[in-house]
Amino acid sequence: MAQKQKSFSINNDIYLHYGDRWYTAKDDPVALLRSEARTRNNWIISEIAARFPGGEARVLDIGCGAGFLANELALRNYQVTGVDSSQPALDVARRHDTTGTVDYRYGDA
Repeated sequence: MAQKQKSFSINNDIYLHYGDRWYTAKDDPVALLRSEARTRNNWIISEIAARFPGGEARVLDIGCGAGFLANELALRNYQVTGVDSSQPALDVARRHDTTGTVDYRYGDA
């Protein structure tokens, strides 16, 4: 007999309160997320570039948060859509999109 799988929900409310700390914090976990993103983003961008050498790729960043990856991709001329379930994080991401090209959308994957 198959076991019933337990369901659970993840509380992501902490991301609603970071505001510009996403980009400025130096003393809490969001600073670690930002640092990790800088390292990870370089690898992701190199993998995309290897698979799409012409540079023409559309990228969907699910769970984009404050746009660390989406904004970096946009700087490299990729067409990017960022989706997140935190409207405040999306607002921060938009403010830090220096290209003005990322299509940020509220949603839950």
